[in-house]
Amino acid sequence: EEAEVKEEAEVKEEAEVKEDSGDEGGMIAAAAEATGNAKKRSLEEIEARARGTRLKPGEHSAVLAASGASAAPAEKYIKMKLTSSKFDMAPGMTVSAEGTRVSSRKGFRTARTNLAIPHGTYACEVHVEKLGKTGHARLGFGTYQSELQAPIGFDEFGFGYRDVDGSKVHKGVRSEYGEGYKEGDVIGMVLHLPKVEEGEKENREGGSIEQVAGGAASGQSGTNGGVAPKGGTSLPAPVKRKVVENSSIIFFKNGVCQGIAFRDFLDGGSVGYYPCASLYTMPEEEASVRFNFGETDLVHNYAEKLRQEANLLDVAKEVQPMSNHELKVVKIHR
Repeated sequence: EEAEVKEEAEVKEEAEVKEDSGDEGGMIAAAAEATGNAKKRSLEEIEARARGTRLKPGEHSAVLAASGASAAPAEKYIKMKLTSSKFDMAPGMTVSAEGTRVSSRKGFRTARTNLAIPHGTYACEVHVEKLGKTGHARLGFGTYQSELQAPIGFDEFGFGYRDVDGSKVHKGVRSEYGEGYKEGDVIGMVLHLPKVEEGEKENREGGSIEQVAGGAASGQSGTNGGVAPKGGTSLPAPVKRKVVENSSIIFFKNGVCQGIAFRDFLDGGSVGYYPCASLYTMPEEEASVRFNFGETDLVHNYAEKLRQEANLLDVAKEVQPMSNHELKVVKIHR
């Protein structure tokens, strides 16, 4: 624990204050996978990143090749399913091919999913596979601006549940919460984020998906510490976040509700909140966790578990597996 506290202090000294920013309607979620130089990205490239693959040099659309420049524009939707991101994580971490297992061999760092949840009530499970003698974990949710080279809950953009003593963490401050957890435990995570009506939102100036992709590629998403290098592409204007009434984050340990960890918190900007896993270990060991977003049956029935809590009946009515959440990107014209 002393090593953990020391590392947090070192990261804090280097961290710079970041403002949440993004474009309208969740398009930034598709661009969160963007890496490399800022450029206009083709439909095929975005789809490839959603699948966790990359286009080979020179690869292009057969439709475009066949139709030519004079062909009439076509329209298409991209559907992206929620998995752990193979790109949006701190250096030193790895994600399995199917996007469920997250592992690390270094000090505290974080991996996010490929999609954020803008609103709704969703549950997933995290199986703490391996911590070893030196490993620790923090699990929770964070916005696009949460720091990746630190544990979730390190800053104002994330909320975490800590393994050591079961405390909750936000803005780097630990508070008493629930039971600690260890290797072999199954942690349920529930995000309840009521939809903010359009009339309650302030006007937000958004940018194109290319602008956002450029910002992410320049390091402004937090993937390299959240600090944009000189000359980096700017993200759209900062978004003023508002408190979402009746919002809540709830954790379970092996099916036992630990209570509401966080409530009435700020919205996730124009994107939402990403499920996150943070791992700590010494270099000679590997720590790992495995997500189940609902592709297979969850170990516990969280709707039933929530119904047993008198103050969580509204959450119980709406909860569904995170695998039901997908991003339907706006129509792309060709």
